[in-house]
Order: sequence, then C-alpha cells, then structure tokens
Amino acid sequence: MNTTRLFLIFLLVLPTATIAGEKELKNALSKAQYMLRQASAEKVSIEKEKREIQLAFDEYRKNAEKKRKQEAKGSKKQAQQLSEKIDAYKEHYEELKNNFIALRKSHIALDREKAAITTDMALEKKKFSLCIENNRKLFEVNKEILGEYENKGFFSILKQNEPMMGLSRVQIENLVQEYQYENEDLLVIDY
Repeated sequence: MNTTRLFLIFLLVLPTATIAGEKELKNALSKAQYMLRQASAEKVSIEKEKREIQLAFDEYRKNAEKKRKQEAKGSKKQAQQLSEKIDAYKEHYEELKNNFIALRKSHIALDREKAAITTDMALEKKKFSLCIENNRKLFEVNKEILGEYENKGFFSILKQNEPMMGLSRVQIENLVQEYQYENEDLLVIDY
C-alpha cells in the first residue's frame, strides 16, 4: 500500500523536475534575446553617432577647405591646428568604425547562440512530451496491475497455493512477466 503511494507521488514529482529544466531553457532564451536587443540598440546608436560624426567631419572638412583657400597666406600655426583637429576626427572615426565591427560580430554570435538555444529547446520539448506520454502509459499499466490484485479473491488465493495443479501459478508468473516486458518497452531512454 505504501509502495503504491510512493510510486504515485514519484509519478507526480517527475514532470515537475522536467518543467524546471524547461524554465531554465526559457530563462536562457529570454536572456539571450535581451542581450540581442541590447546589442541591436547599441548598434543603431553607434551607427547614428557614426553618421553624425561623418556629417560633422564632412562639414568641418568643407569649412576647413574654404578657410584654407581664403587664408592662403595664413600662418603655419593655424594650418597645423586644423590638421591636428582633422587627425583627431579621423582617429575618432576609426574608433567608431572598429566598435561597429565588434558589435556586428557580437550580434552575429548572439544570433547563432539564439538559434542553438531554440533548437535545444525544441528537442527538450520533444523529450518532455515523450516523457509525459510514457508516464501516462506506465500509469495505465500500473492501474491494470492494481486491478488484477483488487479482483483477486479467496478462491484465487487457494488456486495459487494449490500444489497439485500449479496451473494458476504459471499463469500468474506469465502475467507478471508480460507486465515486466510492457514496462521495459515504456522505459524512458536518456538521449
């Protein structure tokens, strides 16, 4: 009686443990999606900043060229200062370009990771469904076994213990072996 209760409790607890693994996969997927959205937002922000700097750089270059033409006789010191500013803008542009390339690579890696997690999650859902189905079948087999023992009466016990014929004991042993084979067929195999 206690063994039956423990078995039924085990059947109720087993799907709960599988659900916890699925929640972990969902959390990992949510985290990966959040990181992907964050990387995309950073990418857009950097691209916008790159365009603004490029426009400012182009505008500055145009203005510098105009000033150079107007002040052809200007001092070397001013020309050097302008050149230093242009070099500074070029360096900043290169930094932004390198940041953009790094973010793009990160974005691609996150896409791959998301695809892998999605594939893993689909596989785990399939395994989970198989476990649920096999557990349901095991429950039915166990219900049958319990039904056999419930329907066992006084004469069945006398027949089983009757040493002369031994026929009912063989039948019971065959029935037990049949249930064993059925339970082995329903055993969940770890992938």
